[in-house]
Amino acid sequence: LKLQFLYLIGCPHLSPAPPGMLALCVVLPLAWGQITQHVQLELDVGGDQTPPHAVTEREGFYGRSFTGGDYGAAGKMHTAAGVLVPREGDRFVAGRDAAKYLEALHGAKPQMALETRAVVERPLHGMIGAGAVQHSLGVDHADGSVYYMRWARHHDYAPDWRVSTAVFGIDSKSAGTRGLQQGTGMPPPAWMQEKVKRYEALWNASQFTELAAFHSSEAVLAPLGSTTFVEAGGIAGYLGRLVPTIGRASLRVVTVYEENDGVWHMIGEARSEHGVVRCYVRWLLEGSEWAIDTHVLGIGAQGGQVTSATSQTPPHAV
Repeated sequence: LKLQFLYLIGCPHLSPAPPGMLALCVVLPLAWGQITQHVQLELDVGGDQTPPHAVTEREGFYGRSFTGGDYGAAGKMHTAAGVLVPREGDRFVAGRDAAKYLEALHGAKPQMALETRAVVERPLHGMIGAGAVQHSLGVDHADGSVYYMRWARHHDYAPDWRVSTAVFGIDSKSAGTRGLQQGTGMPPPAWMQEKVKRYEALWNASQFTELAAFHSSEAVLAPLGSTTFVEAGGIAGYLGRLVPTIGRASLRVVTVYEENDGVWHMIGEARSEHGVVRCYVRWLLEGSEWAIDTHVLGIGAQGGQVTSATSQTPPHAV
């Protein structure tokens, strides 16, 4: 399955998608009004990502609980050891504190209407016995932002699906990249700093195959402005089309969170002359090597709104 993306920066119109392709308008958070080019990207996103009904039901319940003020019900859907990335994209909230965060968020955002758009299922690693993980991407229709959730379950001793990671406000208009906080918490470990430094060097050298090798064989990447995952086999191709649109960049770690000896969560940032793009990364220890298991782009960033190519007739006033 392939999707076709249009990365539009100051482009006056959206070109129609070829048959069998989906054209999406993705406004990158680039420098303020100085880019006039557009790049058309064709992405190999992997297999069928149609959301199972059970996932849509869980996420719908989550949104209804939040809107109705039942923060405890929504909070209990998080694992205590997991993490939540707030809409600002500048820090981590521990899963055990999810209900408190949701209650505080309700004052500024009284509604949450979650619609699941894509789900990729993977085996659950690092535990004894059988388990599964469901990565999901969707849209919060209350504000038009994109969200990511990682659901996990163990078939024997934790049979209920729980949220181990949630990232809210992806591509949110209300969470701009200007004035983002510097991040809080513990300093990144030495191995992570070395990984990020190496990633930056490969990024600026346009070594896309090597960049993709940072990801595990079961990794998923949530692209800018998309509600469909790019799976491991398509990551090199995606980066090969994305990196030239952003250009040379400096990368840094904003903040980190250690879940256990084999899992670290990171919020990172790429800065170029065109602006800032932030990302969430889940690092997984595979043997003796750390690999990217989950990569979500565009957190806490302006722009990146997904727009269907089939409804782009401009109003007369515009």
